Amino acid sequence: FSPKGDYLLSTNSDGEFAKLWEINTGKIIRTYSLPNQESLGPFVNGAFYKVQFLPEGKQFISVGKDGDKDSIFIWDVATGQKIHQIPLESPMVALSVDGRSFVSPNNTQLTLKDIKTTQTLHSLNRADSQRITSLALHPKAQQVVTGHSDGRLIVWDFLSGKKQCTLNAHKQSI
Repeated sequence: FSPKGDYLLSTNSDGEFAKLWEINTGKIIRTYSLPNQESLGPFVNGAFYKVQFLPEGKQFISVGKDGDKDSIFIWDVATGQKIHQIPLESPMVALSVDGRSFVSPNNTQLTLKDIKTTQTLHSLNRADSQRITSLALHPKAQQVVTGHSDGRLIVWDFLSGKKQCTLNAHKQSI
């Protein structure tokens, strides 16, 4: 939903495009896609794995692929233009509540970056080699929780740079 609740973004299962809907009328206002986007099946080559409005409602992000590169894309809602692209090492991303930063993992680190400048704000080394399957960022972007394929949740503190706690939450992947 848009910040005022009057619009909705959706994407299809193969990530080829996103649609902007007006809630009151049920009409599609705009369809967003990357030029020359090639569909190779579910979640293989789409620019729209995840879509989310930024807090002011004039832009939204999508997470997906441009060719073979995982990226965050920032879009202008009104014009439909892609205005910025941020390369990622993984398509897994959690956006801060205020829309100013995001966290993304790689094999050894969790990195919190400014979404406009891509400057690293905090990073921490994670000794845990278990694959991260989900990610959530604290509302004040001070902590991040990672879900793992072995069912554990790990809470990390960006300010101290350390693991805060491990929760043996489930028997299967989170």
